[in-house]
Amino acid sequence: MKWKNILIGLVTVVIFSLLYLFGVFGGLENQTYDFFLYFREDRDRLNEVVFLNVDDPAIAHNGVFPWPRSITADGLLRLKEYGARAAIFDIEYIDKAPPGVDAIYLKNGLPADFERSFSDINTAAGDIFSAIKYGRINRNDIDEYALGFHELINEEKDGLFGRAQGVARDNDLYLVQASDLFGRSWVTLNLRKYPLEGEQAERRPIAEEFFSYPVKAAPGTDG
Repeated sequence: MKWKNILIGLVTVVIFSLLYLFGVFGGLENQTYDFFLYFREDRDRLNEVVFLNVDDPAIAHNGVFPWPRSITADGLLRLKEYGARAAIFDIEYIDKAPPGVDAIYLKNGLPADFERSFSDINTAAGDIFSAIKYGRINRNDIDEYALGFHELINEEKDGLFGRAQGVARDNDLYLVQASDLFGRSWVTLNLRKYPLEGEQAERRPIAEEFFSYPVKAAPGTDG
């Protein structure tokens, strides 16, 4: 009788293991969940809540996936314009994003800055040559005018270099700024057993300042 009970137990374990491996319990679980949904209290549909999914046409429109975080930041700004009251992201931002490019400034602003700077340099050079030609500059003052011209060139060079560096945009910072401007946005947060290290630890103060929400634990609560 003892061996019979053991055999029945082993057969039962094997059968249920096979059912689990073939996914029978998964389908049964879903059917049971759907069955009990019929007994829940009816609720009015909330038209104020909208799900924005990243589908194939959206990915094809931008050409790359995962999307640069600048796209998410632009989306937050657009939602702000449309009057959205809150935004919740079902996504984790755990790694530093690669730098992006400010395409608007690269296409329009930077060429305009180059045009203005070189126009000022050309104007200054033309004024000096014209003054020399018509004798409005004394021979002893040429060095002073040359020094001023060199200072103008160096100033414009440094300014153009600084603005050119601004073409490379920190998409993490841009997303944080957009989230701060939007005012009410949340991202997924998973707690971990061990403290952050390295680069992730360095970004923690930014996350605490812009994304965290204070929660007061009840007395005696662990963690």
